[in-house]
Amino acid sequence: MTDLTLTSARTERDALADRTDVLDKIGVLRALPDDMHVTTEMVAEFYEVPQETVRSLVLDNRDELESDGYRVTTRSAFVSSFGELSNLDPRARQIALFPRRAVLRVGMLLRDSVVARKVRDMLLDVEAVTATPMPTGPELLAHAVLEAQKMLAEKDSHIAALTDKVAEDAPKVNYVELYVADADLLKLRTVAAANDVPENWLRDLLLDKNWIYVETETRWSPSKGCKEITRRYSAYSHKRHYFRPVEVHEVPRFKGEVMHTLKVTPSGAEAIARLVAKERAA
Repeated sequence: MTDLTLTSARTERDALADRTDVLDKIGVLRALPDDMHVTTEMVAEFYEVPQETVRSLVLDNRDELESDGYRVTTRSAFVSSFGELSNLDPRARQIALFPRRAVLRVGMLLRDSVVARKVRDMLLDVEAVTATPMPTGPELLAHAVLEAQKMLAEKDSHIAALTDKVAEDAPKVNYVELYVADADLLKLRTVAAANDVPENWLRDLLLDKNWIYVETETRWSPSKGCKEITRRYSAYSHKRHYFRPVEVHEVPRFKGEVMHTLKVTPSGAEAIARLVAKERAA
């Protein structure tokens, strides 16, 4: 079996670099607001290694990673594209950006990571299946029939599972559709008051725990006669069911889009209460 971490395995790594779907099968890769790039911190978090380990690997294999789109940008350019993220190191003058291909490349090169080993194992399994020669002639027909039967069986099983899931989730779906109207959505200020914490403290906690993220835009304020920073908060995809963006049409557009206010759903309020209690107990 090929050891993808070897220097001599560059050709094998290049051949597998497009299989970024493997990342989603291994774990949850937290990404920047564009859902396309991640920082060094996010790569280290995914592979469960220190950030210095990732930086050292980049130093040793920079040409490979740059072939996958890895680049380093200035802080000002980063903020212009992604906003001033709360968990960004205030001392950082440059920020490294990894596309998903580069993240996968890190997994192929990183030795001391259980997660990276899982990535390599799955990649090699995919390669082995792809490399298996297909039968020809009568064997090909028999193989095709067997594969079709297998696919139909899997499809039936999948449909049955989805049917069960729909039945199971029906009460929850009905509750959301029937009862979670705008009147049921809560302002973050209200949720903060219910948990006896300052609103800014709660917002910073949600940013720090990667439940939400913030985007900024600088615009001229005629009423104030100066430039001011406008902030728009949004929920990360894995916490989206806890929040709902409510569009605000009567204010200026934000980066060409309708501005929204992020409000908390009833289930989100319960989850935030548990998070606050856990934070207090820490």
